[in-house]
Amino acid sequence: MNGAQTVGFAYDAGGLVTQAGALAVSRAEASGQVDSTQLGDVRSRQDYDGYGDLANLRYADAAGTLFQQSIVRDALGRITSLREVASARIRCTATATTRPGGSMR
Repeated sequence: MNGAQTVGFAYDAGGLVTQAGALAVSRAEASGQVDSTQLGDVRSRQDYDGYGDLANLRYADAAGTLFQQSIVRDALGRITSLREVASARIRCTATATTRPGGSMR
């Protein structure tokens, strides 16, 4: 924050970020949504449902998947299921579902 370190940004013709420092950002041509990123050896991949909401997110490096998240939504777009799985290198797994009243558990 002292101005000694700066980060360069690059943009596409529509003004969307394609580069932020060493982070490369790729977008779907039709929607402009981020569909992948890369920072060093770590890559991400994002998939969206028919409404444009995030449905799947995956981070991987050369050794394989580091983290994966799957999201299921109801007809109103509320998250009904969220599953997160991390590799053995991270050691974390979580699953959540919606209760009848609409809250997550």
